[in-house]
Amino acid sequence: MAHLLITGGAGFIGSHACLTLLEAGHSLVVVDNFEGSSAEPLQQVAALAGLGPLERLSAAHWGTADEPRRLLVLQGDIRSSGDLDRAFKASSTAVVEAVLHFAGLKAVAESVAEPLHYWDTNVAGSRCLLQAMARHNCRTLVFSSSATLYGLPDSVPITESAPVRPINPYGHTKAAVEQMLADLAASQAGWRLARLRYFNPVGAHPSGRIGEAPPRAAQQPLSPDQPGGPRAKTVLEGLWQGLAHGRWHRSQGLHPCHGSGRRPPGGCAQTAQHPPPTPHPESGEWPGPFGARIGAGL
Repeated sequence: MAHLLITGGAGFIGSHACLTLLEAGHSLVVVDNFEGSSAEPLQQVAALAGLGPLERLSAAHWGTADEPRRLLVLQGDIRSSGDLDRAFKASSTAVVEAVLHFAGLKAVAESVAEPLHYWDTNVAGSRCLLQAMARHNCRTLVFSSSATLYGLPDSVPITESAPVRPINPYGHTKAAVEQMLADLAASQAGWRLARLRYFNPVGAHPSGRIGEAPPRAAQQPLSPDQPGGPRAKTVLEGLWQGLAHGRWHRSQGLHPCHGSGRRPPGGCAQTAQHPPPTPHPESGEWPGPFGARIGAGL
């Protein structure tokens, strides 16, 4: 099983990803500055994963009681090299093998009002993270991107080959990070990079303890495409299996990973699902993540 670093693990997608990965047997270090969130979702994740409550180990450091600790949580900022180094060294028994990067700001209207804040957090923060990964000899990354990259699409369903032309600062920052990843992969061998472009996820875990939890959420049947639902888990688990077992073919450039349920010639992790008939990047619908691969293969 792998030891993974999760940025933004207290967020909506991050918390569901943490639970899925813990249930699959992996150990995690989560770094989150809790801007717009708190440690509470991770307390719920620990309980749902059967690890018991998180214990405060220091002023900004929590961990489960098991030894070795399978879930460590650090309050820190991805723009701080010190916080990132602390996260990479958090475990005394395991080395971080890969990073799932969910940290970032995500409100379109706010990005229009505060574009510099978005460029600093989303772009400069991602640069700091990649530099920390290089320092700690970790070169496997999954980036949480967005289907807002497609702007106003020419047609729907939107394909992964549709033009990237964001129309707001939030989308521009996601496109900039994707370009940074592509440039990095082209400049150095050995990087294993993937990105997920999703529409707006909605819903909650079947327990109602993480995610959106309207009064009757825990009693409602879970849609296959909701976070925590079977299809969302298949996407995440398929992506990690592809990273861990080298199912991507070796070549340069951008390679979509289609969600047809079949691996194309050369091999590809199943990281995408076909969208519903009329999706839109900011519609609030959840057709499942779009996955695409950048750079050198495994």
